[in-house]
Amino acid sequence: MTKMNMVWVAVATLIHPDTRLARLRLRPTRHVIRVLKLLNLLIFLRLQPDCKLQLCSRNLARLVSKEEIDAKVQELFQARITPVMITHHLVASEDRQRDSRNPRRGGSRNRYLTKLRDRYRLYCLSDQPNDGLDKTGPYCPSADDVAAEYRHLIQWYRRDYLDL
Repeated sequence: MTKMNMVWVAVATLIHPDTRLARLRLRPTRHVIRVLKLLNLLIFLRLQPDCKLQLCSRNLARLVSKEEIDAKVQELFQARITPVMITHHLVASEDRQRDSRNPRRGGSRNRYLTKLRDRYRLYCLSDQPNDGLDKTGPYCPSADDVAAEYRHLIQWYRRDYLDL
């Protein structure tokens, strides 16, 4: 698995509802999920005080820090990720950092993450107007490029998250 895909899996694991509930040792009842969504909304509003409130599910997605992503990649894959991969290469709104002598080389076109201040979440289709220059790549890894134990995260992302 590539390191880019490891980062996507780590973020998905951190924000997937079932994995979050398991860490809290809670059963996924409707009430528990509603409480988590409300908490996420409050966190989002605290991080975005100058933005207009748009009550859509995308705002309810949990935001994670670079440190949380690093720790989760280390926990799951025993690998280290270069900071620029998280802060620039995989962030959809950042322009692709290409080689000036050979523009086809360098930087990633992948749009795996959306950055809100210094926190991250998975990319949603509604983020497209903010895509950086030459960011035309995939939103998530191919199921064939991810270990079988993480493929449910890709299914969840495509079914429940991408169109938020």
